[in-house]
Amino acid sequence: MSVGYVQSRLSEQFVPHGTPPWKTEHGVEFNTLLDPLPMLLLQPVIQYYANVGGRAQRAVVFGFRTKVDF
Repeated sequence: MSVGYVQSRLSEQFVPHGTPPWKTEHGVEFNTLLDPLPMLLLQPVIQYYANVGGRAQRAVVFGFRTKVDF
């Protein structure tokens, strides 16, 4: 199992004058590696983002990776 955190922000020098500053974007990820069969690996991933694109939006992303060995 693993947990990750990322934070990104836009430098003030790239924000046009007269526009509100962008918020810092935060992301949290959780994933784990499952071995349900001897030849199959599954890795489900859940990601949560706050202030998506520097604005007050949120997003949740679900996904997975697989690996099959013969």
